[in-house]
Amino acid sequence: MALIIPVGFAQVTIPFLHTGSPREAVITFGVSSSAWGGDYQGMCDAILTVWMGSLGNEQDSEVTIGPVRASIGQDGGDPISAEGTATDNGGRGQATLPSNVALLVKKASNVGGRRGRGRFYVPWIIADGEAGDVGNIDGTALAAFNVDAANFRNDLALGTGIDSEAPMYILHDSSGSGTEPAPSQVTALVVDPLVATQRRRLRG
Repeated sequence: MALIIPVGFAQVTIPFLHTGSPREAVITFGVSSSAWGGDYQGMCDAILTVWMGSLGNEQDSEVTIGPVRASIGQDGGDPISAEGTATDNGGRGQATLPSNVALLVKKASNVGGRRGRGRFYVPWIIADGEAGDVGNIDGTALAAFNVDAANFRNDLALGTGIDSEAPMYILHDSSGSGTEPAPSQVTALVVDPLVATQRRRLRG
């Protein structure tokens, strides 16, 4: 089923490319784009700024982050595409676990059931020694990641340090009939205390 991107909303993609990897990893999420007045390139660059002030600062310095991409909902017809111009590098100068071992960030909203939840997987952010033999993330590191995730959500919602706000939303797939569900605003980002794995992110 097709993803619904209503007018005033966008699906955002943040790409990550490690110097040792031939392909990028990405995370995606929805935002409200209505405050940007059509300056979607500026919105993409602003989202990168907020990311770098939070979780991006914890990623491996060998990772290039951006440019951010967006698909923006239209009143009729397919979404339009936009891309930022800015890139940056992770702020952490130490070795991290491979890309298939990721930080799992869970999205929560006020909507019950599966439609009210989401997640994304952040690669090249958990340092060697920050996860135990059974995948538990060290308590100090976990607390720091949770602060960064909360700051990312809050700064997008408030427009902190950028020109306008771009609050995060969960976008939904079409049900195929009846009234289509509206996007659900993300009320919290919570880091899972266990590492998550995505085998497809391993270099092939």
